[in-house]
Amino acid sequence: MTKLAKVVKFIIILITRTMICPIGIDASPSSNNHAFVSLAPSQIISSKQKHHHQKIHHRRKNVSWSPLQLNLQPPNSLQHQDKNYIKNKNPNQQYQALNLVPSQSINRAMVNNQLHSPPLVQSSTSSTLTMKGKSECVSPSESLKISDSENQNYRNTLNTKKKSINNKDKQPEQKNVFTMYGDIPDIHWRAIPMSHLRFHPLFIPLPIPSTIARRKLQSLEDVKYFRQSSWQWDLLHKGRCTTSIAAPALGLLEPKAAAELGIPRSLQHGCMTAFNRLSNNEALRTIEDMNEVLCVDNYESIENERDVNCDVWKRIKSNKSGRANGNHYPFAAKYKPTFTKKEMRRRRRDTTNYISTIPPSQLMRIRMNWGNTQEATAILTALNYFSKQDPGLKVKEVGMCGAGLEMNTTNSVDKNNTGVDDPGLIIGASPDAVIEYSNGTLEVLEVKNHCPFVPNIRMKTSKKHGGKKGALNSCKYRIRVLSIDPCILPAYIPQLMMEMLCVGNNCRSAIMVRQTATNGAIILRLHRDDEWIKEMIYWLQKFMTNYVNKGISPEQNFFWDDHDNNNNDESLKRYRNFVEWTNDLSKKIDVVERISNSSIQRVRGDEDLPLPLFLD
Repeated sequence: MTKLAKVVKFIIILITRTMICPIGIDASPSSNNHAFVSLAPSQIISSKQKHHHQKIHHRRKNVSWSPLQLNLQPPNSLQHQDKNYIKNKNPNQQYQALNLVPSQSINRAMVNNQLHSPPLVQSSTSSTLTMKGKSECVSPSESLKISDSENQNYRNTLNTKKKSINNKDKQPEQKNVFTMYGDIPDIHWRAIPMSHLRFHPLFIPLPIPSTIARRKLQSLEDVKYFRQSSWQWDLLHKGRCTTSIAAPALGLLEPKAAAELGIPRSLQHGCMTAFNRLSNNEALRTIEDMNEVLCVDNYESIENERDVNCDVWKRIKSNKSGRANGNHYPFAAKYKPTFTKKEMRRRRRDTTNYISTIPPSQLMRIRMNWGNTQEATAILTALNYFSKQDPGLKVKEVGMCGAGLEMNTTNSVDKNNTGVDDPGLIIGASPDAVIEYSNGTLEVLEVKNHCPFVPNIRMKTSKKHGGKKGALNSCKYRIRVLSIDPCILPAYIPQLMMEMLCVGNNCRSAIMVRQTATNGAIILRLHRDDEWIKEMIYWLQKFMTNYVNKGISPEQNFFWDDHDNNNNDESLKRYRNFVEWTNDLSKKIDVVERISNSSIQRVRGDEDLPLPLFLD
């Protein structure tokens, strides 16, 4: 055969393979009669029976062909093989599974009679190979196989995939991919505002402050009905020891005590804030003073206080199995509003203007703003979890609690015969919320939102985050991915204990939710310790007596070194035992639950709009 004839023959073979996909039998002695399919070079598949890595090629010497027709002519020796194997009408017991794309689907009848088949022709309306007089086709999901064991494995794989589709909520969550650097951090990222949380069917909000002012207060404890966003709540802090200054007044944030407790340096801000507030003599101590100062109509703020009655929640009615209308829904109510592109443009503009007002030395201010804007979202995380355990519970909004405690109604007397009474210690606490269970039990709820944004000072990018290794990053902020440890910092123990004290004797434990933007949340429980609370009150009163009432600014490590008592050994030992006790309490906590990032209810983007942590 001349070279030209060989080239022409080769071209015709290529054209024929492009037009049709024949199926045949490899008749070589070593082939073991494996089924094969002629595919394009990039689509060659393996029989996976004996030669796992061997590619199956079409043997042209056993096939007579024409441009539109292909006859399979097996050798006579093959016709004398096991007839039961060849003529078995059940193809699922003969061949291995061949998964083809739709354009390569094959005919079932052709497989049943592959050795005695009539000519194959290409359909004019489809790329599927058909047989004359036959039209049944094998879909890509159907398969042919050789062994029963392999068929069982294949069926198990299909069943697993089918279950994964029907139970998407049980699939492990995919790791979120975040932009790691930027100049415009989204402080309100996917946050549900408190004004919307107040309309949740399981959340009991406080009334508008102006309505309380008109009714007047009936008892000291009624001041807890003023919202934490009201000006009345701000005035109640004057001269009062609240949870924000309890740890500093106890000396726990002084260098030596903080080092003993393992408190980070970012929280070691000293006691002068506590000293200055408690030195204020304008504290509201009586019901007459409170009614006179707090219960006045401020008509300028009434419009700002008014709640807009909007339909933002849809209650999900669940049956006894915990499923809503037959389908699993992870939250107590569906949040309807979504975040649109228009709102994103407006937020980008407003955040850019705000960031421009922050001096470089105060870039950490956004961390405080993050905690405030994300507070309602973290409260909702606790509400969604505990409502599954007790569908009858309610989460209540509260203001300043503890004003009616007996220790707050008793004023100190003139111990030094100076003609002026020394003001006594008055305390108060404002939990983020109170959980009221169906059996009447109360738990205070405190949430801590860990800000993901940190100033990008002298940080270097890496190849992992898309930058050149060693090149300085010009962005102002970066994302810090936090892992949440199942612990409560010792600096927060006084806060939680004081909140339980101020809510009442019916409150025997406190819930803390630590929530992140990138790594989910964790729910922790701290139990009440009345003996520790008594010791806390002792040291707070000592701070008032030794420093505030005398007008003496405390020295550094004032209780640890006990400068006022000339290093009295008994006093030193008692205080250091108190510090050690506090450290032990921070480790005796219950881990209630870890919440994955996908199980936290947040605002969703309109029409699957992506919501990155950075707006630039």
